[in-house]
Amino acid sequence: MWREFNLVNSYTCEASFCGPTRGVHSGCHFNMKTLEEVGHAFCRTLVEMGDKDKYKKVLQALAIRYPVNAPAKRGYLDDDEEEDE
Repeated sequence: MWREFNLVNSYTCEASFCGPTRGVHSGCHFNMKTLEEVGHAFCRTLVEMGDKDKYKKVLQALAIRYPVNAPAKRGYLDDDEEEDE
């Protein structure tokens, strides 16, 4: 893969809802909060490894596209509830 796309670094992130089989958390199930924490840490690592200026430009573009104070959009689950009424 690195030859075809000229990649310097390539990562794979695998997750399981069942949880780890070894270590401190052996036998525990992952929950949504745990998976979100893993995703947050992974993204933070990518940012730290990457181009800081490009990161700032992406954040600015996201802030314009998805303003913090914008009203929440309805999701597909909300649409299903409407049909049932």
